[in-house]
Amino acid sequence: MQAEREAKQKAEREAKEKADREAKEKAANEAKLKAEREAKEKADKEAQEKAEKAEKAAREAREKAEKEARIQAEKEAKRKAEEEEKAAKLRREQEKEKRVEEVKQKTEEQLDQDVQMEAEEKAEDATLFPSATLNLDSDCEILKKALSKTFGADENAIIEILSKRSQQQREQIATTYKTKYGKVLAKDLSSKLSGNFKTLCVEMLYGPAEFDARQLYKAMKGLGSDEKVLIEIICSRSNAELNEIKRVYKTLYEKELEAAVIDDTSGDFQRLLVGCLQARRPEATHFDRNRARQDAQELFAAGEKNWGTNESTFQKILLTRSYSQLRATFQEYAKLANKDIEATIKDEIGSDLEDAMLTIVRVIRGKPKYFAKALYKSMKGLGTDDDTLVRIVASRCEVDMVQIKDAFKFEYGKTLGSFISDDCTGDYRKMLLNLIGDHEAKR
Repeated sequence: MQAEREAKQKAEREAKEKADREAKEKAANEAKLKAEREAKEKADKEAQEKAEKAEKAAREAREKAEKEARIQAEKEAKRKAEEEEKAAKLRREQEKEKRVEEVKQKTEEQLDQDVQMEAEEKAEDATLFPSATLNLDSDCEILKKALSKTFGADENAIIEILSKRSQQQREQIATTYKTKYGKVLAKDLSSKLSGNFKTLCVEMLYGPAEFDARQLYKAMKGLGSDEKVLIEIICSRSNAELNEIKRVYKTLYEKELEAAVIDDTSGDFQRLLVGCLQARRPEATHFDRNRARQDAQELFAAGEKNWGTNESTFQKILLTRSYSQLRATFQEYAKLANKDIEATIKDEIGSDLEDAMLTIVRVIRGKPKYFAKALYKSMKGLGTDDDTLVRIVASRCEVDMVQIKDAFKFEYGKTLGSFISDDCTGDYRKMLLNLIGDHEAKR
């Protein structure tokens, strides 16, 4: 019995020792596995941190390189713009000098012929024409569908309609749309579109006079005024156009346009704009060479000849003479002063009044060239003056955009379409290109 008990105790002891040993081995294995796992996790973490650090360094290096490249590109663009402006300025000065020399070398008969030729009615070719297949109901349904999407709108459908219908047809579409759906198309476009594309689409719905009236109101709304808009519209429109703009402005805003201009401007600049708004410029094509000489002498005496400048003399002559009479006056002035009238205005007149007088002279000498220059200035260098770009494209695409494009290419060596393609993007660019008839310009 003693032997059996001892054997049993021994067996139990050995079993316990074996269990303890196995437990120790298991614990050792678990500790080893834990150590290996922790080592692996540590290595993975270090590798991840290293990778993240390397990625961050690469990203920072890339961002730095992109920033440096962007700064370099901006510097290069600025340098190029400055060089182009310098070259353009030199070219303009040379043109003025050439103009003066040509006038001095011509006989009076030749000068008269030049004035008569410039007085002849010039071709004005649009890039946007009435649609021969206009279907008001269909167009309205397409627009309604395009504007009824849950998110955004079908911009391509909108472009297809608005950029291929004349102003009169767009007005008819807006009227039919309101009749069919009880909604204002301009408001629906505003609620679904955004940015410059929205502005362009909405403003394309207005007639020429209403478009100009709204632009003038916007230019004078709030504190200060946008003198560039006031000058561009008031100093470039014909008597008939100005009278219609004034009528529409009064209807829309229950205030005379002249009164609004007086409230928002001052001094000689105000007096010139108010003078333009009288729309009293003679429109005859005949001219008096002796009167041109007298006016040239008055201008010379009011500016170059004496210290100081009599701005009222410039205003009186620039606003009360016909275009033909002024062309002859500019010729006589060049002979008398040995200087182009534009150069004198730049030297003698300042600020907004200078810009307004130069606009009058440049419009007399050629509207397409004037608007081409305004478009070029809206896109040259960094950034875009979208307000000017939209305003001119929208207001001239059904008037003389072909001539403006020709003048742009001649003056700046590139097409208007290529400038728009480089400066604008997306639906806005597509709409502008359609309006100027450059569907094939690079996108």
